[in-house]
Amino acid sequence: MLVYTFFTTIVSALTLSLVAAKTVTVTVTNFKFNPAQLTISRGDTVNWVFVDGGHNVVPGVNCQAGTMVLHPALSTPGEKFQYQFNQAGTFPYFCHPHCLPFNMKASITVK
Repeated sequence: MLVYTFFTTIVSALTLSLVAAKTVTVTVTNFKFNPAQLTISRGDTVNWVFVDGGHNVVPGVNCQAGTMVLHPALSTPGEKFQYQFNQAGTFPYFCHPHCLPFNMKASITVK
């Protein structure tokens, strides 16, 4: 009985974690990421939708690129890009050509 209970608990936990994962959309338009501050859970996916072209998603702080690669190329209108976040933490990012003149920055907190 103990083995059965342990097994069903594990299966239930795995099922809940698979069902709980979601996709959240960030629109990129008018020199802004919307929403600019986002909190998600581990395993969730962020889908960036580029309404305007000429933007990118570069991880880093204060307009300085970090080591993680997301979407370094400039986008075209209607393009989509997604990334699944599997580690907890705070992930700031920015649009490289528009960070300094338009303060085009955002961050994702993964719990």
